[in-house]
Amino acid sequence: MCGIAGFVDFRSILNSENLISATDALFHRGPDSNGYKFFKESFGTLGLGHRRLSILDLSQAGSQPMKFENLTMVYNGEVYNFIEIRNKLRAKGYEFISESDSEVILKAFHFWREDAINKLVGMFSIAIYDELEKVVYIARDQMGIKPLFWSFNNETFCFGSELKVINNFSKKTGGLNINHSSLYDYFSLGFVKAPKTIYENVYKLEPGTYLKLDTASKELTEKSFWSPQLAEDLHCDFTEAKQSLKDLLEDSVKKCLVSDVEVGLFLSGGIDSSLVASIAKKFKPDIRAISIGFDSKGFDETDKASKIAKYLNIDHEVVKVKSSYIDILNEIPTYYDEPIADNSVVPTLLLSRVTRESGLKVALSGDGGDELFFGYEGLLNLHSLFHSKRFKIFKTLNGLIPNRIGYSKLIGLNRFYYLNKTLNLINSNDILTFYKNRTSYFPDFFLQRLLQKNSKEDSFTIIDDKLSSLYDYFREVILPDQLLTKVDRASMASSLEVRVPILDHRIVELSLNIPEDFKISNGKTKYILKEILADYLPNNLIEGPKKGFTFPYWNQVNDTAFKDIINDNLLYLESNCFELFDPSVLNEIRTNFNENNDKKWIWSLLIFALWHRKWVNNAV
Repeated sequence: MCGIAGFVDFRSILNSENLISATDALFHRGPDSNGYKFFKESFGTLGLGHRRLSILDLSQAGSQPMKFENLTMVYNGEVYNFIEIRNKLRAKGYEFISESDSEVILKAFHFWREDAINKLVGMFSIAIYDELEKVVYIARDQMGIKPLFWSFNNETFCFGSELKVINNFSKKTGGLNINHSSLYDYFSLGFVKAPKTIYENVYKLEPGTYLKLDTASKELTEKSFWSPQLAEDLHCDFTEAKQSLKDLLEDSVKKCLVSDVEVGLFLSGGIDSSLVASIAKKFKPDIRAISIGFDSKGFDETDKASKIAKYLNIDHEVVKVKSSYIDILNEIPTYYDEPIADNSVVPTLLLSRVTRESGLKVALSGDGGDELFFGYEGLLNLHSLFHSKRFKIFKTLNGLIPNRIGYSKLIGLNRFYYLNKTLNLINSNDILTFYKNRTSYFPDFFLQRLLQKNSKEDSFTIIDDKLSSLYDYFREVILPDQLLTKVDRASMASSLEVRVPILDHRIVELSLNIPEDFKISNGKTKYILKEILADYLPNNLIEGPKKGFTFPYWNQVNDTAFKDIINDNLLYLESNCFELFDPSVLNEIRTNFNENNDKKWIWSLLIFALWHRKWVNNAV
């Protein structure tokens, strides 16, 4: 795992010092070594930078930027099928001087060109410069596990593993402005939906996509190299589907265990991490597991995780967090250089830190099981409610209710918020809108008061109200833009590589080609995964409620220090962000703040204020 940075500057403003500065902003992603390659070309200047976290082939032979003939590459991630690809290339006459997957990717691209990208199984962001054709390529893995940001203004093309790279280059090429549409995303969804970022004219490269920049014409071409292949007929026997999925899961976990440093795993006690742990134990008997818990029992699952580890005979370390969570707040914007309101970034940061401190450099995670195999019981309940007679009655009565409840001092801020959120739910015409209105941080009508510019955009549409449409949204949007983003930044903050074997794109494709009743049976979510897990664990360790990976931050709302932090940051927004927010609304939120406020909107404002201080005003 590493960090990459690069640019093509047709004005030759950016130089080698800018490349080094932007690359070294990613030190946390790759503290083991660095590398920089600067080119002076007829069209301008070009740079490729790399920070290395050594996992495979710890020698200098695996260092980057890596060059082979006319190609120079920087790469972040892990490709798990590199041995098979290397064998094919050897049969074609290629020789290898290292044991790294990096060399395999570079020579695969030399032989197959762009077609090589879709042969890779794993997680990756790649940049390659072809000195002969004067063309630059950047690519991101099929599921968007590894991040890649880019910007192009027809004079400068720049890219990097994190937004801070683009931010660094912009100091020389021109400043960045907040995208008001992205602001709307953030305060509605809790994250910024790809391909947008929080900044104007800066983008996330979408999963399964590559860009090609022809320096002669300045033409930038975007192309999707992967989309899941769906069978026309889903005639499938459950026993056969279960075995096929089990075989793929075992192959994926086995490949994820290949490393020249120790590999451990996260164990939450849930279905997905327990399944990964069970399979990993089969191939690596001495594997270690890490769990994190809290002193608040409603948020702690470490007892179950310990029982599973004991049954599997896995060395298991449990870390209980008892200190204040306030200490970590100011660290969040350093690593999350685009605001994300998911409060589980805090336990994920803490889990990654204790895992790295335990001596592990690589950890396996169970991410992806819920999105692929219909987890999240709350989605089932929401889907049932949307199609219920009760909701249809509310829809019928909707014409008798004002379309919006206008704000007045008489009803107060909280009632205004909840009444409009309820009306948004009633006005939902499809299941996706219903979900968004149910889970939004701020309802639309509230945002119309809060934000100075109403720039709502939403490109994701659904064609029906089936349950599968919700899971499509989770897989295609929430997974890469929120969940995987959370894990990548938190783990990289501690220079820890997290591998996600369930998100092998071959497993994703299989999940979309098995019938829905294999995923949900008699109200049992993730049915096929639980049936596979039953081959490894007894039923009493499989069944049971899932608490979700969050932390009891709201328990501290009555803590004076926490209240002061909230008040200080809301006051900061009120005083410094009048071009973004209506200061009178912020003033009402701040002066009426108490434990009865909706937790999500207070938290989202707090995180945005911390981010704005760090990256806009640079006051942290």
